[in-house]
Amino acid sequence: MVERMSLSEQSARPAENLEPREISKQEVSDMLFWSFYFSQGRSELQNDFVHLAGQNHPEMLLPNDDTFILPDLQRYKKFLEPGATHTRLIPQESASDLIRAIQEEHGLSIADAHIYNQIHVHWKVAQNAFSGLRPDPIEIQDLLQKITTHMIWRDAQYARKPELRPAAETRPKEGPFAANKSHFVSYVLRHETVPGPAIYTEIMEQIRNSLSDESLVNKLPESAITSLASILPSDADLADHPLLKKRAAELIDWPKEAIAETE
Repeated sequence: MVERMSLSEQSARPAENLEPREISKQEVSDMLFWSFYFSQGRSELQNDFVHLAGQNHPEMLLPNDDTFILPDLQRYKKFLEPGATHTRLIPQESASDLIRAIQEEHGLSIADAHIYNQIHVHWKVAQNAFSGLRPDPIEIQDLLQKITTHMIWRDAQYARKPELRPAAETRPKEGPFAANKSHFVSYVLRHETVPGPAIYTEIMEQIRNSLSDESLVNKLPESAITSLASILPSDADLADHPLLKKRAAELIDWPKEAIAETE
């Protein structure tokens, strides 16, 4: 029988030489739900988070059971208008044969069938990511570079166009669902508490540590570096990351008064 172990327990231990362990359906549910939050609505970024978690924990196995998806539909409606928070999940009303099959099998509306299908697709991605294969250091570096890039781009997009975030006027001014929340600034640069399973705290720490890797920092596209100006008032938050601060100084004309404050 495969022994179960919580995500938080596994994230606190090194993955090397651990026996395969199956996590619970609830933990799979939490991992996928919060991957949607951290992706800020970008499916590719959501997949990258899950793949990196799988690389970090080859000992973790997912149960071959998707029965958690149906009760999770209400949870994902947190992201639907009206009253959506932080990231918008766009309801779909068109129906392919697959969506109609899901609708009929589970007695759902077309919109709910689309949400069900989206969760199911990411569950399949997670099953592939947590397949027990030996971690690939090159793939880990590639994933860190992609996640960092897209996180900054997404933060900058919402900073420049806050109206893209739903119900900004009704959401809290602080916490994970704050209207002006920048994931990169909050969770990477400022060490704020990372919501969700411990695997995401681990990933944010990996990203933070990767900023000391000159090759990775140099691989970040210029557009990601210049986007820092949209989410930071100055380079003060880059003080602990001299490689990133140096690249930013080469590409960004920080306000003179902001630069003076950090000298």
